[in-house]
Amino acid sequence: MLGHDKKKHYLCTQTINNNYMEDYPIKRKATTVRLPDYMLVDLNVEARRQGISVSRLLENIMEERLYQQPNAETLAAIEEAKSGVEMEEVDLSSFENFIKSMEE
Repeated sequence: MLGHDKKKHYLCTQTINNNYMEDYPIKRKATTVRLPDYMLVDLNVEARRQGISVSRLLENIMEERLYQQPNAETLAAIEEAKSGVEMEEVDLSSFENFIKSMEE
């Protein structure tokens, strides 16, 4: 469980997924991370765009990567799409044609 007990993991996952993160005390520790200059610039730009701190942005990115992995059904669908097996063409020329091609 990546070094934290089940209760903390549950609180962290539950609160982040439901956007109630500020309602629960989640213990945080300061740490130092070495990043390439370009990445730090990109993180600052993205954090500013989202209206959050770089720290919160990194926390969100790590939460998504560590705890929100696709389930078996999603992984199977991804593999099927990559393989091209049973891929049907859809008509994107108009919304109506798209719907019709999906029904065929």
